[in-house]
Amino acid sequence: CIRDRVLSNVLSGLMEVFPAAERGFIASAATENAEPTIRAAKFRHGNSGRPLHVSRTICGRVLRSNEAVISANVAADDVFAASQSLHANQIHTFLCAPLTNASGKPMGIVQLEATNAGMQFTKADLDVIAAIAPHVSLSLNFTSLHQAEMERLSIQRDLELARKVQLGLLPEQPPSVPGYDLYNFYEAASHVGGDYFDYFPLPGNRLGIVVADVSGKGVSAALLMAKMSGEMKLLLASAQSAASAVSQLNQGLCQSGVIGRFVTLVAAIIDLEEHQVEIVNAGHLAPLLRDAAGNVSEVGTAQRSAAVGIIPDHPFQSAHLTLQPGDSLTLVTDGFTEAMNTDGQLYGENRLIQQLQRPAEN
Repeated sequence: CIRDRVLSNVLSGLMEVFPAAERGFIASAATENAEPTIRAAKFRHGNSGRPLHVSRTICGRVLRSNEAVISANVAADDVFAASQSLHANQIHTFLCAPLTNASGKPMGIVQLEATNAGMQFTKADLDVIAAIAPHVSLSLNFTSLHQAEMERLSIQRDLELARKVQLGLLPEQPPSVPGYDLYNFYEAASHVGGDYFDYFPLPGNRLGIVVADVSGKGVSAALLMAKMSGEMKLLLASAQSAASAVSQLNQGLCQSGVIGRFVTLVAAIIDLEEHQVEIVNAGHLAPLLRDAAGNVSEVGTAQRSAAVGIIPDHPFQSAHLTLQPGDSLTLVTDGFTEAMNTDGQLYGENRLIQQLQRPAEN
């Protein structure tokens, strides 16, 4: 990635500026007590096979003082002679300077070192690396900002792709069905939502309706929605009942290997001649039936079951009702009832019921 290339180029430049350096590294650490992590390393003559170790003594001192340090001869240096990591790596001489973020707070160190007793860093080298370190920090800060912007743009592209996939799965308008008025509304609370609905013309003058809420957001949720959409359409057309279709959908999702993904849904099959409705509720909000007198009741609460994709071989049960003239059936997702006003108050299911109880002309 860009950050890795920048770190590598920085270390290559430092190796040219400091001929005494046999190797160098950049390590991240936000505080003097944090465990330093090496982000990049450079060897003048290739890796000798000895792993790099960051001295907590050096790192802590540099981050605490926010100043560069030097040891011309570690073995004779009272401050660093006791460092086990320096001895383990046979370090003879080193330079270390702090790296800071845009706010001036420590974010790590850059260190150059040599094992050859014939090499030695000088006070002049210390002044040079102290002068160079802020420019290295600035370069890394710009790189971090660029990396963050690239990641933001990548996420934005993923969200736009997910939005297009999602909207492509939703019907542009409800079907025209004699004797019925169908209406749907969809608006994502964020760029991409997990809600889904569709209508399926079925054999025998029947109509299938599915309202679902796919867990998660982004491309993965949109792809799961696409998978569910195709399978649900096929299953409702071929299964003996809505309950059988949802059971098969559940089994397929449980066996797909998709971890942590599930779907809550209501699947309904309407017999358009007899006006009988079969409803299966898999962990979803209960459908609301309003009769001609304005009475509103929940449908199928006793038959409501677990969400799809959680429990293999789970049995799903159907609720049945017959629609009378003037009846209406409302299916929503929790995105509706959990919508908030400017005061942070939820719309709530009770308010939805109160709205459905009002005369239709209002």
